[in-house]
Amino acid sequence: MLKEKNKKEEKIIKYIGIDWGEKRIGLAAADSEMWMAMPLAIVYSFDELLEFLAKEEPDQLVVGMPYTMAGHKGEAAGKVSEFIKMLEASTRYPVAKVDERLSSSAIDSMYDKRKAPEERDAIAAMLILETYINQLEKGEKKEDKVFPNLS
Repeated sequence: MLKEKNKKEEKIIKYIGIDWGEKRIGLAAADSEMWMAMPLAIVYSFDELLEFLAKEEPDQLVVGMPYTMAGHKGEAAGKVSEFIKMLEASTRYPVAKVDERLSSSAIDSMYDKRKAPEERDAIAAMLILETYINQLEKGEKKEDKVFPNLS
């Protein structure tokens, strides 16, 4: 699997997937040992997110970018870009972006609408992280190589 060598020992890489929203931030986790993303938590502010990240100590953050179906940045993508800038300025963690434009329809097909909307946000973060992991496993993810026209 995708494990990095660190002084003759394999280092397990910890990933946190993030689905940013104006009301809530959905979070998921995975690592390079299990390669399975799991919904983890919901936070309601940037400060809560920073506390969560300090506790979890991830190696990589993966944020979903909401591009339009035509592959362009809309208003929501601009807000997520600002969120990413805040993350980069406030943490030491590298941030990767993943196209999330089809994640909503995927969630709709698997999501029980009777559940709380908060659960949907954590599931969205899980799908974002799974997309990233799949790209890593295929050797496609070299910072947005899969979607080179997106920036």
